[in-house]
Parts: sequence; structure tokens; C-alpha cells
Amino acid sequence: EELIKKKRQIIKDFQFGAEFAEKLEQHWVVFDGAVTLWNCYLHVFKNSLNDGKLLNETKELLRVFFECMKNSIMNIEKRMVADYDLDSKIQVYGHITLVYARLLEHDRNFEEVKAVTDALLLAPLSAQTRKMVNSARARVFASLENDSQGVSKKTKGLQIQPKGSHLFILFYFGLCLFFGFISRE
Repeated sequence: EELIKKKRQIIKDFQFGAEFAEKLEQHWVVFDGAVTLWNCYLHVFKNSLNDGKLLNETKELLRVFFECMKNSIMNIEKRMVADYDLDSKIQVYGHITLVYARLLEHDRNFEEVKAVTDALLLAPLSAQTRKMVNSARARVFASLENDSQGVSKKTKGLQIQPKGSHLFILFYFGLCLFFGFISRE
């Protein structure tokens, strides 16, 4: 119980930091927070099998980062200032947004996935990220079509298969369980 309280506090702190940095128009702080979140919890985010184990607050945190980064990129483009880290910022924006879209897809919130991926496609994404976005969109559109026809088809979300030896995977899985700060368990 105490551990879950601390996990929720970490999520609240990330969220507060992103929102506060956006109010101050400190775009670099928003992206630094997103990079920190991504680097600390990549082991949780990269496997879609963890989606059901994440705290509910995690999805809201990713939504906040999605909105803050989207607004930051629009402000950077609107001001027409030279931002030499724009490519890196767009890459982080893409990764965080794809995880957020996958969580929405897991919850079968297909209309929101469609809206999020539409917004993401407005950014100048790399070819690989654009391919992943289009793949998610195709799954969502197929699910929407199947749902409208009365066919109940469960989507699997983005699944990244781990590479490496079985020993490494077991070791990595143990670390994920031990350090999974934003998961329920």
C-alpha cells in the first residue's frame, strides 16, 4: 500500500512538472521530463503485456505529456525560431504518444486513439515512427469497423518482441518486476 502511494506521488510530480513548465513556456523542461519518464520506465512501456498492470494515473500522465509536447511543438513552429533539438523533441513526442495511444487502444477507446494519432501525424515524424502510427491507426480502424458490424474483435496493441538470450530476458523481467515504479504490483 505504501509503495503504491509512492508510485502515485511520482506520477503526480511528473504531471505537475510538465504542466507547470508549459505554463512558464519552458518547453525544454517539458521534453526533459518526457525523456526522463521514457528512460526510467522504458522497460515497462516497451512491452504491451504491461498495459493492463499500469496504474490508471499513468494514462493521464501520458495524456498530459502528449498535450504539453504537442503545444510546445506548435509554439516552436509558430514562433519560427531555430530549435536545433526539434528532431529529438519530435522523436520523444512520437514515442510517448504511441505508448499513450496503445494504452487507449488497450482500453478500447478507439475514437481517442484516432484523435491522438491524427494529431501526431501533423508532426514531421521519421519514416519508422510514421509507419508505427499508421499501423496503430489501421488496427483501430479495423476494430471500429468490426465493432460497427457487431463483431467483437479484441486488439493486441503494439507488441515489441524482446531480443536476446532467455537468460537475459529472465534477468530483465526480474529487474522490471523489482523496479516497476508505475505498475500496480
